[in-house]
Amino acid sequence: MKKLEHAKLSYKRNDLAPSISEDTINYHWGKLYKGYVDRYNAGEGDPDFNEAGAFLHNILFAQFQSPNGSNKPTGSAAEFIDKHFTSYDKFQDEFETEAMKIHGSGWAYLSKSGKIKTIKNHEIKNDIVLLIDWWEHAWALDYQHDKKKYLANQWKIINWNIISDRLSKEKNISENIDLARLKKLAGIAETKEENASPLTYVGTEKSRYMRKHNIRPGTDEWFRLWFARPGLTGERSMPKK
Repeated sequence: MKKLEHAKLSYKRNDLAPSISEDTINYHWGKLYKGYVDRYNAGEGDPDFNEAGAFLHNILFAQFQSPNGSNKPTGSAAEFIDKHFTSYDKFQDEFETEAMKIHGSGWAYLSKSGKIKTIKNHEIKNDIVLLIDWWEHAWALDYQHDKKKYLANQWKIINWNIISDRLSKEKNISENIDLARLKKLAGIAETKEENASPLTYVGTEKSRYMRKHNIRPGTDEWFRLWFARPGLTGERSMPKK
């Protein structure tokens, strides 16, 4: 089985205050996130749940920087948001609306399709651009019940250069991906059925292949397998009837 890593922070534990306190970082990053990694590596609990938890937290903590009161999207991130929401204010309003629909534990995120989506509990998703943790441990210590204030303060610590890089990486992968190499790597045959989609990928087969060959999340090979087009959505692509 592959080994997961507890990714280091690119900032000090108190750098995100007051948006996220040092106490919350110590608990959230230092214990909960690390717990998913440790349990997965030790073979304890549900491996899919622990892997997904580590995967999402890795994305989450990588996108932060010290608070900036006037923090607004720049570069590719600004263009993407303007394209899909017409303005940053409308994006924030829609994000809040969707996030507040979550009952219980989950996540809200901006997807590469320009839609705001949610995740119940933990689940690996290949279309995340920007991610907000909606589990209680992310906001309760600093904000008690005020989740709207929690969300408003998260915008102050988003590193928009990271968000732009994610969008640029997706564009480059989509343009330059070698589908024949992917098919050979994944060991998934091209469908021969009439009117079928060009390539049929099955999410469980991708996961099985990557575990077998120790392809770690975040590596070039991992991105090629998860983000390739067409068809790599983690769902079976069925032939047309």
